[in-house]
Amino acid sequence: MKCSFIKSDGNKCNAYAVRNSNYCWIHSPEVSETVKSNARLLGGINRQVQIPVNLPEMVINDTRDIPPLLVDTLFHLRKGEMDIRLGTAIGYISNILLKSYEVAEIENRMEKIEKFIDEKFVKKIQ
Repeated sequence: MKCSFIKSDGNKCNAYAVRNSNYCWIHSPEVSETVKSNARLLGGINRQVQIPVNLPEMVINDTRDIPPLLVDTLFHLRKGEMDIRLGTAIGYISNILLKSYEVAEIENRMEKIEKFIDEKFVKKIQ
């Protein structure tokens, strides 16, 4: 059964009711506000990503710097020294960075090809 609480926007709470109650745990009048407040606080604390203090500083200048970063991240994840969400974020952002380096390299190569074509062929035609 769903919770009977009506929210300020007029919609019903969509959470499941506690056994033998018409309300979910958070809307139950039987649970004190202090207990609810402490539970919210602990939930927020538990969801915070902890950054290990022993992570070395890593400078990323080009694509060759990304694999060591990922290997280091994997090492810390496997040892349980890093929150999985932090590892996921590092992997995700590293992938975006890697793609941006690849696009920049392709653009540089295209510019060189266009310049070569312009110098060798277009100027001769004119």
